[in-house]
Amino acid sequence: MKDNFAYVKVTKLGFVNGSRTMVPTSGTNRINIMMIPASNTATISAGATATVALPNETKVKFDGSFKDSNGNAYSGNVNVAMFHLKSSDQYLNEMMPGSFLANSTDGSARVMETFGMLYVQ
Repeated sequence: MKDNFAYVKVTKLGFVNGSRTMVPTSGTNRINIMMIPASNTATISAGATATVALPNETKVKFDGSFKDSNGNAYSGNVNVAMFHLKSSDQYLNEMMPGSFLANSTDGSARVMETFGMLYVQ
């Protein structure tokens, strides 16, 4: 984090973790974080190639190779949660996790532009 920045992280079961960076000022500081639902989009089978699509035609192809938390090959059903956040969404700044702050190659601070986000779990 840069000097004087605060990092706020919000978690709730069934939602994508939300976060925001800010420079606190004296008095009351307010930020808005809208959480993205992490609801099940599809259930696919490990070991088989599958494509999961959203109504807006966003697609993710899975090769069927999944591992458990110990790194071992997993077999069985896999629940997939997907959410597409369009850059034109009126609540983009409240919903996008993280920060648009970055450093350029010369080390100067810059604000990034987004073309949206695809959340896949």
